Amino acid sequence: MTADAVVPPAATAPADALRRQCIVHVGGHPPQDPGEELLRVGQWCRDQGLHADVYGRGELVTGFEARVAALLGKPAAVFMPSGTMAQQIALRIAAERSGVAHVAMHPTSHLELHEERGYAHLHGLRVTLLGPRQRPLAAADLAAFPERIAALLTELPAREIGGRLPPWDDLVALSALARARGVHLQLDGARLWEAREGYAPRTHAEIAALFDSVYVSFYKGVGALAGAMLLGDEGFIAEARIRRRRHGGTLVQLHPYVASAAMRFDAQLARIPAWLDR
Repeated sequence: MTADAVVPPAATAPADALRRQCIVHVGGHPPQDPGEELLRVGQWCRDQGLHADVYGRGELVTGFEARVAALLGKPAAVFMPSGTMAQQIALRIAAERSGVAHVAMHPTSHLELHEERGYAHLHGLRVTLLGPRQRPLAAADLAAFPERIAALLTELPAREIGGRLPPWDDLVALSALARARGVHLQLDGARLWEAREGYAPRTHAEIAALFDSVYVSFYKGVGALAGAMLLGDEGFIAEARIRRRRHGGTLVQLHPYVASAAMRFDAQLARIPAWLDR
């Protein structure tokens, strides 16, 4: 430590100055002035010649949906204000299609730990927490479960247990078994952009192909203001659009969130391999 880096004694330094000198940002993105982000979004939209959407209809929103769908190899995509909304909608559609209001997920699933069990309170879904807490979901966990379920949600990586990924062959086996049993497999891909590096050189599309529907986030690895996307086949996404409106998620203008993601999307994904190397 150099002399310049020494923190002054608490008795002589103001408390806020001490806090500024002691904060180290380890994960996520450093804080920024919200006004700066809004200015960047506005300037980027002007530079691209883009206009505001109206309830999600417009070149900026539909173009970004198509762009992400192509990257993940899915036929269709819909922008969502939040991942909470996206995943509840995915599970609800799967449940209604199967006629079974029963889904399964890992004990450390974000839906179970951090979303006030919205799947039950808003959608009447019954959940089985499948597999041990200490490791990611495996095909053996589904094979050992005898009851019929509409959907199985799995997270890549499993954040609460250290960001762990299952081996590729295990993931393929889980996908094959889910399809054989008629179980809709939903990917919680909030950190799929980072997880892809764990399966390199496989592509985002190769990972997404193992799942019937996929959720991705834009405020985590990408660093956008907010927002998510739900991807799947065309019929599934058409129904998800209706449910987004019913959830109050089809805002009159979505473009600030979409632009915040779209303007940095390619550059952020290109940086992720270097993050792993570091």
